[in-house]
Amino acid sequence: MTAMKQNTETDTMNIQNLAAQALERIAGLDAELQCNLGTMLLRDWQERAGGDQKDLIERAFGVMAKFPHFARARAAVLVKTLQSLSAQTAQA
Repeated sequence: MTAMKQNTETDTMNIQNLAAQALERIAGLDAELQCNLGTMLLRDWQERAGGDQKDLIERAFGVMAKFPHFARARAAVLVKTLQSLSAQTAQA
């Protein structure tokens, strides 16, 4: 296994674990805070994500941009994205 492939799989697993932790931490917050914190996390992960994870994050930003004045809608997209990220497995 090449070092590059191993790093990609490690990043995938790290993002998967971080997404699960983020879901737990933002669960009790209001929608606006969920959006603010979640957006910061996704932007950070977007740089390290690869393949399906990166596509999912980019799609989430696209959908969230359609609801600039509706925090609950953006929060729902964010939570669904975090759930999807936490459920993904490393691509071989």
